[in-house]
Amino acid sequence: MANKTINDFTTAPISDLSHKLLVQKSDNTTENLLLRRPGYRDLKPTGGYTPSGAASPDVGTFKAPHRELGFDGTGTDNMATYRFHFPHDFVEGSDFFFHIHWGVSAPTPTGFVKWVITWDYAQGYEHDAFDTQYVTTLDDAFVAGQYVHHITESAAITPASMPGKTVRTDGIILATLERDTVDTNNDVAFVFEFDIHYLSDSTPTVEKDDLTGVGFTKV
Repeated sequence: MANKTINDFTTAPISDLSHKLLVQKSDNTTENLLLRRPGYRDLKPTGGYTPSGAASPDVGTFKAPHRELGFDGTGTDNMATYRFHFPHDFVEGSDFFFHIHWGVSAPTPTGFVKWVITWDYAQGYEHDAFDTQYVTTLDDAFVAGQYVHHITESAAITPASMPGKTVRTDGIILATLERDTVDTNNDVAFVFEFDIHYLSDSTPTVEKDDLTGVGFTKV
């Protein structure tokens, strides 16, 4: 890929979420100088996963010597629960996306693998409760071949899809990842990582907590 200049990355309109500096030029006109634009980061689960009930996935060999968490094929309904803690660089009011990295070790896989995420969210500091459950079904992903690294991403989780909730720093998502029983692949799907794509402004918060419930201010 050819080298890019800063101009290649700043042709799009500068959003209100960007860090800007208003500069007055010698002809007395002004323009915005882009200092920093928000970008996406991976939010990793806190503390790994917790097996969920009798249908818990097992750790198995993906490709020797690598052992990963295996969700069995059609009809098994394996589940595992993960926790996500929103960090201090999260852009409040922005969308986020569930994101699954997985693969199969079978030499000639066929059919489709389908994932279902059942999740709850609560803001911290006793301002909210895990009182609303959501279900996100990820589009079927074609199993292309042995050892292929698949990435399946959800549609955007928007503020409008969570009425009455405010996703902000220190909020927690409890998410149970399930391999849907109606998919059409009989092989074990090994999950390498389950994470969230979130919008970051690379800026910490002034406050360490939100005891008042009014939210955080940025540095």
